[in-house]
Amino acid sequence: MKVSAPSAMQARFIWDQFIADLRDVHIQAGKPSYKQIIMRADRLRKVEGSGAAALTKTTISRVLNGAVEPKWSFVLTFLLACGVPRNVVKDVWQDKWARLIASLHPYVRAEQQPSEPSGPPPGATCSRCGSWVTNEELHERWHRQLEGGSRHVLAVNLAPAPGAAKRVPYLRPLNDSPDRRAG
Repeated sequence: MKVSAPSAMQARFIWDQFIADLRDVHIQAGKPSYKQIIMRADRLRKVEGSGAAALTKTTISRVLNGAVEPKWSFVLTFLLACGVPRNVVKDVWQDKWARLIASLHPYVRAEQQPSEPSGPPPGATCSRCGSWVTNEELHERWHRQLEGGSRHVLAVNLAPAPGAAKRVPYLRPLNDSPDRRAG
């Protein structure tokens, strides 16, 4: 089956638009300081429980400057802290975020993409290494090979644990200047 992958230029456009839209929300909210957003997010976390993310000034800055890929928990919490109604977050922003993720990670077949993000794929966090494991047998073989000191380690491409910030090093500004990486 053919994988539907956007071009690098299309992915860049979707990325730039998503980040610009997040910045617009911040401006429309009266451009609250990052500290105010964090305080609002903390109040949300007390009310919402685990659905709201713990925000930091660094994370907010890195996302709004396009240095890291925003997790859904960040987007949800940031938008609610900026006063975006929950129904708008669900009806508009969840789909925008899903399109962004699909453009950045085109290895997922179009027919396999959920209509709404449903959270991390089924699996569990490995108690030994912290990786998000979706294939226990393959992951266990990987551990055995590492522990055995084998120089021929099985290549395993595991998704990062849910909640891990993701860098997007392959997206470069259109003017061919060096990529933006937060150090």
